[in-house]
Amino acid sequence: AAARLRDQMAAASAAPAEPAQAPAEPAAAEEESSPAVGEEAPAGVEEEAPAAVEDEAPAAVEDEAPAAVEDEASAAVEEQAPAVVEEEAPALDLDTLFPAGPEEPDGAAGDQQAAAPEPAPPDAEPFELPVRRSQGRARPVAWLGAALGRLGATEPERAARVLFAGLAMQSGRVSRPFAYDLHLEGYEARRVRVAPGGAFEVLAVPDAPEPPAFGLEGGFDALVPLVAGGVPRRRTRTLPGARVTGRRRHLRRLLQALREPAGLDDLAAAGPRLEPVDLLALAAAAIPPAAAASHAFTVGFDAGPSRLPAHLRLAGGGPATAGPGIPPDARATVRVAPDALASFLAGSRAATGAGDPEAVAVLLALLDAAQGLS
Repeated sequence: AAARLRDQMAAASAAPAEPAQAPAEPAAAEEESSPAVGEEAPAGVEEEAPAAVEDEAPAAVEDEAPAAVEDEASAAVEEQAPAVVEEEAPALDLDTLFPAGPEEPDGAAGDQQAAAPEPAPPDAEPFELPVRRSQGRARPVAWLGAALGRLGATEPERAARVLFAGLAMQSGRVSRPFAYDLHLEGYEARRVRVAPGGAFEVLAVPDAPEPPAFGLEGGFDALVPLVAGGVPRRRTRTLPGARVTGRRRHLRRLLQALREPAGLDDLAAAGPRLEPVDLLALAAAAIPPAAAASHAFTVGFDAGPSRLPAHLRLAGGGPATAGPGIPPDARATVRVAPDALASFLAGSRAATGAGDPEAVAVLLALLDAAQGLS
C-alpha cells in the first residue's frame, strides 16, 4: 500500500497540468484554480463555499491576510498530496513504529507468539451473538477519549500503538488528501499521510515523499482528539497542549472534520490495523471498575488464524484488563472474522460464541453501557 501511495503521488506530480508550472501566477490564484488531488471539484469552489460556515468571522480575517505568503510557501504541499488509494490499506506493523521509544517488557513478545486459542470444552454448545446496535442512533457518545486516557496512564506503550493506528479513522472524515508530521513526546516524529476512502500511511520522516502541511507535537493526552474526535466547535484552530508548526489552516480543516466523537465503528472502518489484544485493552479501559464490581471471569476472543487470540478479564471490582491468548479458565470464547472485532465490540456486527453465554452477555452489557449504546 505504501508503494502504491508513492507511485500515485509521483504520477500526480509528473502530470502535465500541474498548476505550479504556470508562469508568473500568484500562489493564491493557484490554490483557487487548481483541482485538489483526489477530488473532482476545484479547490477554489470548495474553499469558497464553506468558508463562512466552517471558519466563521474570525477565520476569514485570519486566512485572508497571510494567504499570499502562506499559500506561496506551501502550494507544493497541496499539489503533492498523496492520491487516494481505493483498495483497503493493509495492517500496519505497529512494532516497527517506535524505534526510539521504550522497549517492550521482557517476555511480552514471547508471550504473544506462544499464545494459542484454547479449544472449547467438548460439551460447550455454540451460540449466536446478534447485532446489538441499531443503525439509527441519534448522537455519538464521547467515551473513546476518556478510555484512551486511562489506557495511556496504565499501558503507555500499548496506548501509543492504538493512537497511531487509530489515526487511520481520519480517512473517513477528511475531504482531501494531505500529510502532516506528528511527534508524540517520547517517540520519534512520524509523517502521517491520509486521504479520503481509506488511504493511510505512517512513515519515518526521512522516508516521506512530500513535505508536511503542518506539524503537531505534544503529550499523549493532548493528541488523543486526533483519534477520539469530539473537538469543540470553538477550538478548531489548535489542540490545547500541543505545539503547532506550519499552516494552521490545514490543521483547522482536520479538526473541523473531527468535531463528532469517534467510536469503535470508526476504528473498524479504518481497517484491521490493531491486534485483538490492543482493541480489547481499549474496551477494558472503557469499563468503569465500579460497574463490574460483582463480576470476575474471563472471555476469550478468537479472530481467526491470521490474528493472535486474546482475552478480556473482569476482576471483581478492580480494573478490567486484556492480555494475549485464551487461558484455560475462560468462561467462554467469542469467534469473529479477522476484520470484525472492532465492529462486534461496537455492537454493529454479529459473531458466534462457545461456552457460557451468560458471561458473554454480562461483558457485552458492560461494554454497551460504556459506549452509550444502552
